[in-house]
Amino acid sequence: FIDDQTEDYGNATLKIEKHIGGLIQEYCKNKSDKKLVDIFHYIHLWGGITGRNIYVRNGGVENNFKLDHYKKIVEKIIDLKQVSLETDLKEIEKLFISIPFIGVAYGTKHLRFWSINANKNNIQLPILDRVISNGLLDTPYCAWRQYYTYVKQMQEEAEKRNVSITALERTL
Repeated sequence: FIDDQTEDYGNATLKIEKHIGGLIQEYCKNKSDKKLVDIFHYIHLWGGITGRNIYVRNGGVENNFKLDHYKKIVEKIIDLKQVSLETDLKEIEKLFISIPFIGVAYGTKHLRFWSINANKNNIQLPILDRVISNGLLDTPYCAWRQYYTYVKQMQEEAEKRNVSITALERTL
């Protein structure tokens, strides 16, 4: 993705995001487990080194990753509706919790990519990590139990500013 070592980090990040979006759209047209696993890895790599535990602990990704659970998460995100958002996010939370070494920060990275690129109802889900928790939620940690409230706050703020969740995240 980065052809030149002097290439701007922001441009490289956008290229990777675009690539992941393309993979997600391909998956939606022609589903395969291999594509789904590849997308999982790309999103995790996009997120950076702090997501490494699923790869290095407890025998590595082969022991930790649960494809059937991730597939259920993806299907939930694709069909997510505003009217059932709270209930659906609770179900997604339970599925993510069942995959070792994926906390809310990395889980919501996956939610962000899948919702932006595949949700049938144009629902965009934001990332919730420690930086956001400290700055916006005024708590030193982030947890799944805060996620629905955070999503609603972000949706309201994005609507007020007439911007997408993604654009709002970048300004914060």
